[in-house]
Amino acid sequence: KLLYEGELVKNQAFRVGNAIGLQFHLEMTPELIETWVKDEKNLTKDEKEKIVAEAEKYLDELKENCKKLVDAFLSLKNFNP
Repeated sequence: KLLYEGELVKNQAFRVGNAIGLQFHLEMTPELIETWVKDEKNLTKDEKEKIVAEAEKYLDELKENCKKLVDAFLSLKNFNP
């Protein structure tokens, strides 16, 4: 069952039985994002700052969805975001 889809890659998250496959990271934090962009040579300082700022808009939603996923997995329920 398709759980999430994106514009560029349709199958962003899917479920087969009790197995869940993800093509993205729900566990993101501001610190992790900063670490990932810090050493990226193909981005300017302004681009790096923009990525960090933009990502912060979505962190609460990611955290909630991550909690739902982990809770569902641990209780072996079907995950339906």
